Amino acid sequence: MFTERAKLSVLSKRCLAVLILASMAVSSADAARGKAWTDPAKAAKEDPDFMIQGEYGSAKPGADYGVQVVALGGGNFEAYVLDGGLPGLGWTRDKVRSVLKGSRDGGKITFVPFSKKNIPINEKISGKITGGKFLLTVLGGKKLALPRIERKSPTLAAKPPKGAIVLFDGSSAEHWNNGKVENGYLRATGCTSKQFFTDYSLHLEFRTPYMPTARGQGRGNSGIYHSGRWETQVLDSFGLEGRDNEAGGIYSVSKPRLNMCLPPLAWQTYDVDFTAAKFDADGKRTAWARITVKLNGVLVHKDLELPKNFTTAAPIRSALVNGEGPVFIQNHNNPVVYRNIWLTTPSTSGQSKPAPVSFGMGKVELAEEKVVAGRKVLRYEHDSHPDWGYEKSQSDYFNVVPSPKVKNNVPLRVILHGAGKSGDKAMTAGLAAKEGLMHFYGDENFTLLYLDCRKNRETDWWWGYHNIKRSGDTYKDGLTPAEKRVLSTIEWVVQKYNIDRNRIYLSGVSMGGSGSLGLGMCRGDIFAAINVMVPAGIGHFLHRMENAAHPKPAPVVNFSSHTDRWSKDQKDFMSYMDKNKYLTVYAWGPFGHTADAHKSKSVVLEYPWLDFVKNQAYPVFTNATTNQKYPGFMNKQAPDQKGQINAYFRWKNITDQAKRFEIQLRMVTKKELKKSVDTPASAIADVTLRRLQNFKVNQSAKYKWSMIQGKSILQTGEVSPDKQGLITIKGVKIQAQPALLVVVPVK
Repeated sequence: MFTERAKLSVLSKRCLAVLILASMAVSSADAARGKAWTDPAKAAKEDPDFMIQGEYGSAKPGADYGVQVVALGGGNFEAYVLDGGLPGLGWTRDKVRSVLKGSRDGGKITFVPFSKKNIPINEKISGKITGGKFLLTVLGGKKLALPRIERKSPTLAAKPPKGAIVLFDGSSAEHWNNGKVENGYLRATGCTSKQFFTDYSLHLEFRTPYMPTARGQGRGNSGIYHSGRWETQVLDSFGLEGRDNEAGGIYSVSKPRLNMCLPPLAWQTYDVDFTAAKFDADGKRTAWARITVKLNGVLVHKDLELPKNFTTAAPIRSALVNGEGPVFIQNHNNPVVYRNIWLTTPSTSGQSKPAPVSFGMGKVELAEEKVVAGRKVLRYEHDSHPDWGYEKSQSDYFNVVPSPKVKNNVPLRVILHGAGKSGDKAMTAGLAAKEGLMHFYGDENFTLLYLDCRKNRETDWWWGYHNIKRSGDTYKDGLTPAEKRVLSTIEWVVQKYNIDRNRIYLSGVSMGGSGSLGLGMCRGDIFAAINVMVPAGIGHFLHRMENAAHPKPAPVVNFSSHTDRWSKDQKDFMSYMDKNKYLTVYAWGPFGHTADAHKSKSVVLEYPWLDFVKNQAYPVFTNATTNQKYPGFMNKQAPDQKGQINAYFRWKNITDQAKRFEIQLRMVTKKELKKSVDTPASAIADVTLRRLQNFKVNQSAKYKWSMIQGKSILQTGEVSPDKQGLITIKGVKIQAQPALLVVVPVK
């Protein structure tokens, strides 16, 4: 019986033979279609149409219109007028898309209404290009002058994280069968990765040639086949409708949410999360493969099921027998090139998806150095960066309080202020406070970062959530300017102050609490844990979590009050966290919208949330018998007017190896708490394992678990992973005396 690798070898040879014959038949047609430019400088010099083709409008969200101009050769063009701005910045499939036909007349190009299939003619729109601008006339005779812009993907030149598998760095094609390097780029020669993979997160960059006289599938065609079976299309489909056989599409399976293809000869990016098909011990398929795709930083497919054995022209076309396969780059007789190809797998990274943590940084200057409450404070002022997306440039500031004790691998606490304070006032109050989890940041082992959103509240207020409320569709899959500014500032501080990337913690009060949930929960690749006090709503949080792919969220400690008018939806927050098996430690009391953690249950006040580390596993507890029942919004009659969820549990990582995982579980004792609080002797809870680093979870396998105390086995059983690949052990008895939870695969 052939293995998948053996089949691929035979099929690759067959495909190569077919492609050689096809290239002979197509070569004459290619010659008739004209030249294919692969160098932008040469294209600009030899064809004046090249510098006309492109995008016209604003690189920031909120524009009324955007225009994409496509060169068709010989001074002929098509222009697509998009209501709401360019794709990824405002235009979506439900908005109007009009087409104009243009031709060159001397130094001016005039565009008139035109009708194409599925695009009705709009006789009230016209335009012309002169002086590098598209002069657009729209409904009512309104005239707009749109400059030509060149956008870049936010993940362009993304560096492979530690432990990533680098498939191509420009030096050689050693990781590819039939791979060829030209000018430091990997050519689309029908090459196959020598290494096979199951689940992975892939980053690659591609560039299609400039072929103005070519059409359809003959214009910059290639493709990336995942597991050698399912294709994410590569094509110069700039300005087109956005079908399954165009850039961003899953060929013959699904069209992209929108066409995010950039003009030819621009470097473009794919960032793909691929989950292989799953099989049980008998070889029966239990789940189809799934895929999440970002094209040029914009989500075009989210957790899409791939309900086929393969897509058209796949090198592997046999029935599925396991989930393993290679990355394959298709040859379609067009000079498409690739660079910066790398991926991470569950065994190489503890994160679900590598993603950028910075969007550039404006010019930063040290404005002031002073001492506050005995701590050195450095105030930095900076300009905005164009990639953040602000409509107008603005200046901002942030305060850094360096750790006086730790110089290298310093843990960092990031603080988002509430509506009643600025970044300056939050810092002053925090450093002066003597107690209170949300206000006291005096631990000298931490560097502190205080950010501000009050100075430019028109654009930044509510840490970007007001922008989301105004333009929800615009920010479904992308961060707001304020959020990009916050993440970029954090990255700047991380690099300058030798911060430990595995120990970055996010805090916020009120507006800063809702901002911390909204920004922090979707960036589990950055934050080790999150702590919020009286968060003002969860709209920001839900918008982020429900509308975009994201790394797995960080654990959350949440202090709230059911008698707070902002807590109306806190029950929904707890339900969401429980349903998705995300860890929340929660405290409430009848103290209203006041940021005083000492009015909460003190056992939660002393919860060791700063012990979470991003590159270490931790347990998620759900359905614990020791949890109080949340009374509900403004319910002052329910019995548990003060209560907690999951605050009595403690843990310690022992072993995280490929085939063995051990974690110590116990209950906190009354003796170790600072204040006198009665603590339960034991609890029964469901335990889910998160952030596993080395322990390999096979969705089709079974695992034996045991609770061991000394030489005694207290509990034991078997468990299968769920659809997310998570191991959840139900009904674990946890006591004050530590016990070891051991998980191993069933042989």
